[in-house]
Amino acid sequence: MRKLMIILMSVVICLLSASPLLAEVFTSEGIWATPEEYEKATGNTIEKFQEAPMFRTMVAAGEIPPVSERLGKEPLVIRPLESIGEYGGTLLVIRRTIEEWGIVEWQIRKESILRRNREDLANPFPNIAKGWELSADAKSLTLYLREGMKWSDGAPFTADDIVFNFNDILQNEELSPGPSEAWHPGGERIQAEKVDKYTVKLKFALPWIGGVYALTDGWWGSQTCQWGTGAFVPAHYLKRFHIEYNSDADELAKKEGYDHWHQLFKSKQSFTQNVEVPVLSAWVVKTIAPDYITAVRNPYYWKVDTEGNQFPYIDEVKGVLADTGELRAAKILSGEPDVSSLAVDIGKYPVVMTTAEKNNYRVSIEPGPLDAFTAVKVMLYFNHTVEDPFLRELFSNIKFKQALSLAINRDEVNELVYLGTAEAKQATLSSGSPYYEERFARAYAQYEPQKAKELLNEIGLKRDKDGYILRPDGKVLNLVIEVAPWYGSHTPAAELVRDYWQEIGLKTSIDHAGGGEMWDLYAANKSQISMWALDRGTYGETMVAPMWWSTCQFQGQKWQQWFATNGEKGEEPPAEMKEWYDLWQKVPYIVDEQERIRTGKRALELLSENLWFIGVVGNPPAVRLARTSLKNVNLKPVAMEDDIGVDVFQWFFEK
Repeated sequence: MRKLMIILMSVVICLLSASPLLAEVFTSEGIWATPEEYEKATGNTIEKFQEAPMFRTMVAAGEIPPVSERLGKEPLVIRPLESIGEYGGTLLVIRRTIEEWGIVEWQIRKESILRRNREDLANPFPNIAKGWELSADAKSLTLYLREGMKWSDGAPFTADDIVFNFNDILQNEELSPGPSEAWHPGGERIQAEKVDKYTVKLKFALPWIGGVYALTDGWWGSQTCQWGTGAFVPAHYLKRFHIEYNSDADELAKKEGYDHWHQLFKSKQSFTQNVEVPVLSAWVVKTIAPDYITAVRNPYYWKVDTEGNQFPYIDEVKGVLADTGELRAAKILSGEPDVSSLAVDIGKYPVVMTTAEKNNYRVSIEPGPLDAFTAVKVMLYFNHTVEDPFLRELFSNIKFKQALSLAINRDEVNELVYLGTAEAKQATLSSGSPYYEERFARAYAQYEPQKAKELLNEIGLKRDKDGYILRPDGKVLNLVIEVAPWYGSHTPAAELVRDYWQEIGLKTSIDHAGGGEMWDLYAANKSQISMWALDRGTYGETMVAPMWWSTCQFQGQKWQQWFATNGEKGEEPPAEMKEWYDLWQKVPYIVDEQERIRTGKRALELLSENLWFIGVVGNPPAVRLARTSLKNVNLKPVAMEDDIGVDVFQWFFEK
């Protein structure tokens, strides 16, 4: 039956391959830090600035200042991907969950201090900051901001907004009880110094070239929300809720139903909860409802095209909730959204193509960058410190994990679940990473079920009359795979893995954990095996901070606790795991690139030898689509998640 399905899927792909796919490449060319830089580079001059008709009406009525005053003296100049746009229209997009806003949220998140076109730090370029300078010893980073740039409420954006974030939020124990993932190089928090109104210096405890990359990131370098991961906030708005700036902040919090000032502060800080918080994004959130959100054009947005037209071109963005894969697919089949990138998995591609022409969609499944955000789409993480003593013994036995890995038919998973667009792969980073070696990706990744059975026999495991492995008490061993709902393709992938393992005598079941239950089970040390991805593993990200997968997350709850408390709690890990952890802790602060690469390679070698977690398939492309009338849309994936929600401000509807 599986072979028949593979043949049918292959035929479908061959038939659909005739559909043209976009192959545009976005680079930093066509971006100038200021109008002055644009004139120097091109010889062209922007004589005056233009704005959307709705703003001309508001200016005439005296409701907002003229566009030249709103933009400030140094707006960012961008040449649109295809052509100068037309103003107007409403963009309809899909939200995957109540918490995740898709393109609307990412337009706020993506407005980072600096920008990049790839994850490897080869080409950072200006965004909120017009320039930057890393000191010779890499222990400080100076940022040069735009004179006259403003928040969405018209207040100036200055060095105070960065200094307040680093010194008064990230260093406040009530607002930030634990160190931010990125903003504590060497274990010490960053100090921000205001040089002048438009210049700020970030000081590090040790050399840290990853600081530049961190400021290009959509999480670390953008506006700080309630999660405490960003680089700036609207200080003029938030100071009134901070106890250091308002002695009545606790009373103010109680009036609004909170017990403490920091609870109200986080609520006011959140652009996903509070429509009043000023932002720097192209659109400002107007409505937050359970099933939809709306965002309207920001009159103070600080980017223009090469003819001086203020971005964004589109008036309004609306995000509608579709919290299941089937519902998202149904909306796409009916032609509801104007654009989509992460709404449906590759398995829905044949179905999407049946109505693509009718719905005036252009569709792409072009592969992502080599150094992709998600290195492995399907991962199996063993909780080596699970409470069950017998499972602990098995998970600590390398032959047992080798057997589990060799029992998986990765090529078949790729064909049946991902239409052959992914890659059979062991747990490791992307092939574009300088840490990558082919031997890491192939270690115990062959399909050898007979060898897997032999390994189980070598361990001395006993079987019942049906061939299933028994526990010491004579009962059948049952492995449980936890699956979270975020990746729709994980359920069919888990079902195949279950079948493969049962074929070698390991009874396996699947627990479809809802929401954050998979994380809760692991935190309680009750999970056995967690299915997730290996993401946040680009070369640049490893230069910023140790990523979550290097800290024992899902691999051993007690080990992770031991590392997090410097040995005060939890259980001491084996020497190999301590070496793995220590190597990734060192990587971000190694200045010499060759030494950094050697260190990363050694860490991945340890993983290939110990199999603390195993991979199944690499990162398949997402189904990305856009209305044919929607212009300046680059459907080629970017390294951050395979998302196309980049530079939405330049999209426009052709009339």
